[in-house]
Amino acid sequence: MEGCCVNGKCGTYAWIAPKNRTLGLCGGDTRRTGGSMMTDMQKQSIRDMRQHGLSYSAIGETTDFSPNTIKSFCRRENIIVLKPSGTDGYIACKHCSKTLNHHPGKKKKRFCNDKCRTDWWNKNRHWANRKKAYQLICLSCGAVFESYGNKGRKYCGRDCYIRSRYGEGLP
Repeated sequence: MEGCCVNGKCGTYAWIAPKNRTLGLCGGDTRRTGGSMMTDMQKQSIRDMRQHGLSYSAIGETTDFSPNTIKSFCRRENIIVLKPSGTDGYIACKHCSKTLNHHPGKKKKRFCNDKCRTDWWNKNRHWANRKKAYQLICLSCGAVFESYGNKGRKYCGRDCYIRSRYGEGLP
């Protein structure tokens, strides 16, 4: 491997043995991680986050490394995820990362409460499995509205439906 320094100017050669680190002649760590080197503090934070059950992508978002880089690092370092016995689902809340308590025979929780669930879905709407959205015009008020998965809708809401069916003067 050529150039073990961060800038690659020292021109030294170093061989990396599996599962251990070797230092080049200049004293720099010879492992490279996709263009930028991981500092010891980043490595320790990755170890801690992974051991607490965070996914590769969640760690990658906080450390600005790609999930594949995190995955390679964890495999190389033999970092295992600590899971409580008897749980196959999520360990921590997807929004606030609090530890979840699962009950045997019940569906595995993803969130610790309704507030975390709604906050997470509001921030991650792109994960929602929605049907096609249709742009329609209300027959009563003429407003443009979106209807998900139902192109036969005629009114933008209940008020316009009642107004159209029973007349203007009714409450």
